[in-house]
Amino acid sequence: MNSILKKINCERLYLISISILVFMYVTKMAYNYPFKYYNYFLLGLRLVAYLLVGIKFICDVIGKKYSLKELTAIFIIGIYMLVVSYQSKTMGYMTYFIYIVTSKGVNYNTVIKFVLLSFIVSTAFVLILTAFGIIKDHIYSLNIRNRHGLGFNWTTVFPNMFMYMTLYLIYIRKTKISLFEVLIVISVAFFCYKMTDTKSAFVLTVLGILLAYFLKYNKFLQKYHKIYNYIALGLPILMASLIIIVSYLYNSDNMVLSKINSILSGRLSLGRNAINEFGFTFMARTLPLVGGEPVDGNAYNFVDSSFLLYLLNFGIIFFILLMALLEYFASLINLKKDTHMLLVFCVFIIHSTFDPQLLNLCFNYFLLVLSYKITKINNT
Repeated sequence: MNSILKKINCERLYLISISILVFMYVTKMAYNYPFKYYNYFLLGLRLVAYLLVGIKFICDVIGKKYSLKELTAIFIIGIYMLVVSYQSKTMGYMTYFIYIVTSKGVNYNTVIKFVLLSFIVSTAFVLILTAFGIIKDHIYSLNIRNRHGLGFNWTTVFPNMFMYMTLYLIYIRKTKISLFEVLIVISVAFFCYKMTDTKSAFVLTVLGILLAYFLKYNKFLQKYHKIYNYIALGLPILMASLIIIVSYLYNSDNMVLSKINSILSGRLSLGRNAINEFGFTFMARTLPLVGGEPVDGNAYNFVDSSFLLYLLNFGIIFFILLMALLEYFASLINLKKDTHMLLVFCVFIIHSTFDPQLLNLCFNYFLLVLSYKITKINNT
């Protein structure tokens, strides 16, 4: 048995699997599938990806890479995540849990490189087919604004993907990031903004790449200062608390809150309406939230904040686990004194306060904590 295990390259299995997963999740977001039965093709990719990480997990268990305490925690949380998947009718968060668990022993830097490469290939696939008219570039006309989908099923999809791609680039390149890369990123971000009118992704993409370039030349800020510890641990709690409390307290008669709500494209009022209508529960459920371009007389009522959405949709227990995951990841950033990851972490936490991509595998693969935990960090 040991000789068989030695012949299996578990890290390679994981990297292939996660690359397949990225392609599957990105291309399923296309406005229309490029050929007949593409949904069966995606299902096949999903099964292959699951098979590969399943083999890796079995090999790791047999090879005693997990302690008994870790296996017990995996079993308990895994059962809970299955319940969440059943109650919410979605498998995405169970899938994220699987890839966190099976990331143990895999080099985090290599994972992020593979994820970025997979995003480049996957988005290029959709954009090229869109350019040839195989996938439709649907134009959404909202409030006299024409917003292009760029081949995806909603106008904000590609700008948000590109923001995360920029964060992957920042983390991979660190102080080696060049002015040319900065200019390319800003140019693409500006193109996305002009075509889709997605403001938050544009602002945070440009801000992130400019801060990364500034950090390259500032040795003082590169050094991991004590205040960075407080920022890493405090920001998730601060931003989650802020959006939940302000949404709960929102009143259209309050001029300040009304102005903030307008700046945030109605996110506070939508959050308040959802709290009034659905309330909070301990367990997950299926909520009749309508996003995108409502049809058949349905009113738009989607909750964009990741923190408020997860609390309402998946319950208090899920929300506590999410915050524990973020705090654990933050503690690892502090332990490793990883300045560039702190920058990336701050950007996607702020973004997730107002947008729903935090645990969405179409976008964010940073929270693979078991991989990050064991990987040596080079801050240059």
